[in-house]
Amino acid sequence: MNSKAFKLITIILIIIVGLTSCSSEYSKLLKEYESLFDNTVNLLDSEKVYESINNNLTMNLEKLNKLLADIEKNVPNDEVMDFMILRDKHDSLEEIIKKGLKWDSLGEFEKFLIKERVNKLKSKQ
Repeated sequence: MNSKAFKLITIILIIIVGLTSCSSEYSKLLKEYESLFDNTVNLLDSEKVYESINNNLTMNLEKLNKLLADIEKNVPNDEVMDFMILRDKHDSLEEIIKKGLKWDSLGEFEKFLIKERVNKLKSKQ
C-alpha cells in the first residue's frame, strides 16, 4: 500500500470517528435531558400549579436550559426537526414554571391555560 492510500484511509477513519462521537454525545445529552424533563413534568400538579413549583423545579429548569444549549451545539443535521420539537416542549415547560411563580397575579383564563398546558405536557410523556 502506498503512502497516499494509507493517508487517505487514515483521514477517512478520523472523520468517521469524529462524526460518530458527535452523534453519541448528542444521544447522551438527549437521554439526560429527556429523563430530567420527564421528572420535572411529573412534579407539576395541574390542579395546584403554584404549590407544585418549588426549588426543585426551578433548579431542574436551570439544568434543562444548560442541557438544551449543549444539545443545540451537538445537533446532527438529520435531527434538526426533532430538536425544534424538543425546544417547543422546553419553552412550554419554562412558561408554565415562570407563570406559575406569579400565580396570584394571573387572571382566571390564564390560570386555565397553564393548567391545560401542564396536562398536555403530562399526556405527551
